[in-house]
Amino acid sequence: MTYFPDILDKERELEEEEANEEEDIVICEWGTPQSDEEVKVFCLCRQPENELFMVCCDRCDEWFHGDCINMSEEETEKYLNDPKLDFICPFCIA
Repeated sequence: MTYFPDILDKERELEEEEANEEEDIVICEWGTPQSDEEVKVFCLCRQPENELFMVCCDRCDEWFHGDCINMSEEETEKYLNDPKLDFICPFCIA
């Protein structure tokens, strides 16, 4: 077998470049490419903010999707209307 160091070295370089290029692209759970910007995630589901209703924990300031914590917008009105009541998330209760 004949060894061609230049060709093998070039092949390795190309493979490394391709691997590095692949690392630059991040695919989120839904399959849509994300940019290099950091995507802030929330809630128990650790997903980004979306069009759905969200509520903030009065203790840790973490935001939760209402659907994920089984809370409707109507239920949160009691927290808004009574300053003595605080919404405490499942993490802070535990």
